[in-house]
Amino acid sequence: MGPPKHHVKSVSKTFEILEAMEQSGELGVTELSRRTGIAKSSVYKYLDTLRHLGFVTKSETEGTYSLSLRFFQFGQRIVNRHDVYRIARPELEALAEKTGEVASLVVEEDGDAVSLYRTRGRDCSRGTVEDGDRIPIHSCAAGKALLSYRPPEEVEAVLAAADVDVDRQTLFTELETARDQRLVVDRDARDVVDYSAGMLEGHRHTVGQNRTDDGLRSIAVPIRDERDYAIAAIEVIGTDRSLNARRLESDVAPLLVSAGKSIEIELSNR
Repeated sequence: MGPPKHHVKSVSKTFEILEAMEQSGELGVTELSRRTGIAKSSVYKYLDTLRHLGFVTKSETEGTYSLSLRFFQFGQRIVNRHDVYRIARPELEALAEKTGEVASLVVEEDGDAVSLYRTRGRDCSRGTVEDGDRIPIHSCAAGKALLSYRPPEEVEAVLAAADVDVDRQTLFTELETARDQRLVVDRDARDVVDYSAGMLEGHRHTVGQNRTDDGLRSIAVPIRDERDYAIAAIEVIGTDRSLNARRLESDVAPLLVSAGKSIEIELSNR
């Protein structure tokens, strides 16, 4: 299905070019034309305009184009507008250091679980999803933890907007279980970490749309506001071996819950 008729074709083509450059780095006009199906003369005009605006740079020696750091500036400003990012970042860094695993902050956007920040512990040698990567929200532990503290009608709207093929009945049962038997941040007993093991299930982490990092396990807790509404989730990701059931229960889960509790308390004090 093509884009709606009211969409501006030139904008769509601009982003086709930008996405091709983002995926491959430096590219010339001919290669960009081949990858996007846009005529070379048009590709050149788009690139020249983007270069004039400061979003594309050109290598005079190679004749290739690449994205400029203006996008980095844009991204940093967008991320920094999230209060939960500024609050969670030091907690995640401490969590990664203590566990030796990957610690991640995830938010929901247009039906995707978006990795807002991810940091790696000293013992973590395997690569995972990077900052800014998007995963269908129903397919990851952090996404399910987040959805478990959203109203059912909102969850349904998120799934509909994402246009995903998922067994609704099974998913809603999982979300209800996650809410009832979850790693929970206890607001009232701030000096006591209290949790149950509903999110201690193995998980195959989906990367992008087509690739899978097999052998990874994740454990997640929601980050809730004063209305008990999930605005984000944090998770720890490691291998099946490093995050075995005994270590999850005795070590990782209490640290994750404690980090989640600290983030929620600081959010409520703002």
